[in-house]
Amino acid sequence: MGNFEAAVAYFHQGLDAAQRVNVPWETASLWNGLGEVARSQGHIEEALAHYAKALEISEELGNRWMIAHVLDNIGHAAYSQGRYDVARDHFRGSLEASVALGDERGIAMCLEKLGGVAITQKQLEFAATLLGAAEALREARNTPVEGMDAADYRHFAEQLQQQLAADVLRTAWDAGRTLPLSIVLARILDQ
Repeated sequence: MGNFEAAVAYFHQGLDAAQRVNVPWETASLWNGLGEVARSQGHIEEALAHYAKALEISEELGNRWMIAHVLDNIGHAAYSQGRYDVARDHFRGSLEASVALGDERGIAMCLEKLGGVAITQKQLEFAATLLGAAEALREARNTPVEGMDAADYRHFAEQLQQQLAADVLRTAWDAGRTLPLSIVLARILDQ
């Protein structure tokens, strides 16, 4: 699939350079990138260690965008381990940071992933509402589901189609599409 050894070597070269010239935001980004490479290989504990370093630096810098990104990645790693409560908490943290930034793409991504967590908790109609809200936000901003997130999104949608009657799914999905985003966000963030 990819040359992971070369990617890791490049990331380490970048880390050495960023630390040598004291560019902490780049250092955080590179630790996050190393986490993504490890997660792509299924080395979740290694990925989490790299993400922790990225998050620590990002928090020291107050870099909300990187904080949102790293929290999302930690949530993804926890989800892959079946630690859905941990995943939910990190996706919510990422959502809070994305809302503070006004990052609508980030908000949509978080809604989709929180929908996935809701499916694991058998909150199927709520999951459909979240996916509907994410879809509406993406359509309004012309930000399609990308890359690795596309497979997750398809999986969540397929699970809902299998577990909910078509009319129930459509009603809940459409509710997410039409509800004001502030209502959807309040339902998640006020839990």
